[in-house]
Amino acid sequence: MNIIDINQKNLDSLKPQEYESIYDHAKMRERYIEYAKNLQKSKVYLGLPNLDKKMGGLRPGELMTIVGPTNTGKSALSMGFMYEAALQDEGLIFCFSTENSCYDIYERFLLRHLNWSVEDIEKLYSTNPIHDSAAQKIIELVNNVYAVIKKVKPDDIMKYVQYISQLSGKSPRLIIVDHLQGLKLPQINNKADSLDMTMQYLKECALHSGLPIILTAHVSREEAKGKVLSLYSGKGSGEIENSSQIFFTLENLRELPEDVKPNFHISVLQDWHNQEIEILRFTAHKTKRGKYKENWLMLNNRNLKIDEILLTT
Repeated sequence: MNIIDINQKNLDSLKPQEYESIYDHAKMRERYIEYAKNLQKSKVYLGLPNLDKKMGGLRPGELMTIVGPTNTGKSALSMGFMYEAALQDEGLIFCFSTENSCYDIYERFLLRHLNWSVEDIEKLYSTNPIHDSAAQKIIELVNNVYAVIKKVKPDDIMKYVQYISQLSGKSPRLIIVDHLQGLKLPQINNKADSLDMTMQYLKECALHSGLPIILTAHVSREEAKGKVLSLYSGKGSGEIENSSQIFFTLENLRELPEDVKPNFHISVLQDWHNQEIEILRFTAHKTKRGKYKENWLMLNNRNLKIDEILLTT
């Protein structure tokens, strides 16, 4: 994995790329044919098979936001998506995070690839680091991941992407921002307007660059107090929801709804009661294609891996 910390003066000297924004619709047929040919390989799949099938993958230019209370698994989920994207393609993945250190991100790749516990990996790497094909595969994956572990201004995001892409000679594939409130928001008096400007900029970044962006955000304290999260649960103004083409809420459940509890496999319920897993409700409130309203996930506390729960009927 590559840690980026470009000098701000050098960063400011970079001008954002001017993307074409006016289209001749007489030529759109040819353009769409080319777009359709490349669509399958340019989609980002999340590694959740049933959801991926219904959703059809995250397309270029789409902004997907995941909102939830603190400590519900938002970062674990976004790191899992990053790992899956790295498996699918050699394109560059950019992670802007104030939630995870570079060691956390590298460790998540180890956990997912080796399927070991955190304790096992810590013990192995402190005593006898592996040098086999598995270790080499992890090195190949993280070589395409660039992490910016500090607060950045929203309009610097694309400068980082352009600079590293030009330097490496590789095309960017995915941007992850974990989390929204960790960005340096514009310094204006009205905080809601500042958040609106940031969300609008992120949406434009996705649309004009043709890159998918996955964004995490916190819910307000009021919304987090035992309520079922809704479309307007984001911490801040409604622009978080309005600017996102795809919008999910993520909840860590302490109790299961009575109408779905009988449909959980007994082994899942046993692991949940033994605190070996966390059960998460991943709810889509805003979608562009397909129907995938409510999705049930489990977070394995041993290796931080998130998988789908298949309900019985």
